[in-house]
Amino acid sequence: MSTHLPVVAAVVYTLLGVIPAAVAVRSFRNRETAGAVPLLVTGVGATTASVVQAGRFLELVLAIPTPVSLALHIALLASVNIAVLGTMYVAVEYTNRGRLTRSWLVGALAFTAIGLPVGRILAGAAESPAFGPLADADFLYRVVLAAVGLGLFARQYLASRGVYRKQAGTLTVGLAIGAGLGLLERFYPLPFVEFTLLGMSGGCAVLAVALFRYDLFETAPVARETLFDYVSDPVVAIDGESRVADVNRAAMDAFAIGDDLIGQPAETVFAAEELSVPENVPSTAADLLGAVVVGDRRQFDPSNSVVEALHDGADIPETDFALVTDGELEYFSVRSTDLSVGPESAGKLVVFREVTAERERAQDLDILKEVLSRVLRHNLRNEITVIRGYASSIANKSDDGVADEADRIVDRTDVLLKTSETARAIKNVIDSAEPVPVSLVALVDRTAAAARDSYPDATIETDVSDVEVRINPEFDAALTELLENAIVHNDDDPTVTITGGRVDGGVELRVSDNGPGIPEHELAVIDRGEETSLNHGSGAGLWLIQIAADHSDGDCQFETGPEGTTVTVRLPEANPAADTLTSNS
Repeated sequence: MSTHLPVVAAVVYTLLGVIPAAVAVRSFRNRETAGAVPLLVTGVGATTASVVQAGRFLELVLAIPTPVSLALHIALLASVNIAVLGTMYVAVEYTNRGRLTRSWLVGALAFTAIGLPVGRILAGAAESPAFGPLADADFLYRVVLAAVGLGLFARQYLASRGVYRKQAGTLTVGLAIGAGLGLLERFYPLPFVEFTLLGMSGGCAVLAVALFRYDLFETAPVARETLFDYVSDPVVAIDGESRVADVNRAAMDAFAIGDDLIGQPAETVFAAEELSVPENVPSTAADLLGAVVVGDRRQFDPSNSVVEALHDGADIPETDFALVTDGELEYFSVRSTDLSVGPESAGKLVVFREVTAERERAQDLDILKEVLSRVLRHNLRNEITVIRGYASSIANKSDDGVADEADRIVDRTDVLLKTSETARAIKNVIDSAEPVPVSLVALVDRTAAAARDSYPDATIETDVSDVEVRINPEFDAALTELLENAIVHNDDDPTVTITGGRVDGGVELRVSDNGPGIPEHELAVIDRGEETSLNHGSGAGLWLIQIAADHSDGDCQFETGPEGTTVTVRLPEANPAADTLTSNS
């Protein structure tokens, strides 16, 4: 055999090591990025294997001692195993398979990668019968690791789009080349041709394409398995570099995003320009409108807070967003969630939850509320007032029998008018601003004074602390309702006692009477929180009290019986540090 051939082979395999060495250098520079460390291991392993194999070729022309020859063979096989192990963990980190990164598992696989070649070569040198099983185990080790990596890359390829599909496809091809040539060497060996090393160098060359052409370290996918195409709401994943990492099908349809835009900067995908607002967009949606999509043309309002946050990769607190797609107006509730996918790698998951139906229903309810309010305020009240006037006239001009019936009409109209007033008071409570600080003494004094003027035969006693409470601006109407209920439903010397003061970090206002009590079915409706056709109250007074307490950030409890009723309203204190003074009237 010519001495030139081994030397030429040694030079060729040394040069082949340059390719994985370049991959290792690039990986080292980006070692903080997910997947970079295992790719560094792959590059170092493949480079070492090439250099060691070059040294083994020189054995044929140099007098190398047997121990050194054995050491070189062990180093070759161990380097190949380490390179395959590194490639598998590139797939693990790229696809975010955290379960396979446990330290004990990584340690066991690394130990096996070195232990099998050591046992195999030493057993062969000793002509031990264990050589065959160890050689098969060493080969099977590489096959299993390569199969796991290929499976992960292939699955990512099928689940990805755009630049991420190109990345995954390139990584799959690179590993397939190495694995395929490794199998070829196992079954069809040739002198001076190391198919495994050729495959590893070729695979690293393909990996370099993913590194340099498809920006593997700059645009690693962040969505992974968290985005599912069957999610009906649009979902957009933004990586740490403010690139659109992935979108689901709903987002592609809503924003006309094609595969070619995935992996591009968010400013490119959601390019901002002045909107051409369609004529059918109502004025109520103008402030929320952030995008108009017509066919493949996308317009995004640069001043919209959601669009700005998408460009910057900033947090998006829950906010409303309107979108017009091919003339259809849709509303969304948008918010972002931090997404961590690997060492020093993070992004945002932005979810556009469609609320068009809910918003339209809310608008319909607002219209209904205004219509009912107008009916209660004008039409119903005016008509009942007319009926009451005629009934009063009949009662004054008729004999006792007819007059009694006319008086009943007057009483019923008074009840309807009272219900109308209470309903309007409930609307005012709901529509009013945030709770305001009010002196409890002033609140009770003016309400009690008004009740004494309206019901001079009733006894109203008060004993409350001089403390400020935070209450709904319309709370006076609820307290008035409490006093009137206690008086008008008691035909025997009605007495009402109002007490109040600090209790356990809050303020309690108690209104007690000596009346017949509130029917259980009336309280059951309030406890249940809804009225039905079979279970309902006889009026709206208790609802006014309950709603006023709720809108004052408080709560309300009823204790009732044949000897009277006590209503306890718990309210927040406006100034917890205030001194307690007592006012009696």
